[in-house]
Amino acid sequence: MNSIWLLIPGTILLTLPKCPVCLAVYFTFWTGIGLSLSTASAWHTGLAITSITLLLLIVARNLANWRVHFHRRWN
Repeated sequence: MNSIWLLIPGTILLTLPKCPVCLAVYFTFWTGIGLSLSTASAWHTGLAITSITLLLLIVARNLANWRVHFHRRWN
């Protein structure tokens, strides 16, 4: 179940366009609402930081759980 949570931020990072202009175009295409370049840039940066932070937290939690499990198994 824990590895399923890795899919959410990983998918966001994989599908996140490389430039904020592309993000604005995709957002406009899917919603019909236009975004300014500054708003798209802020959203782009926020999504990237949030996704990377979530990935790091999930990996850290899984490593901590693995360490506890591994320690109990050998002691």
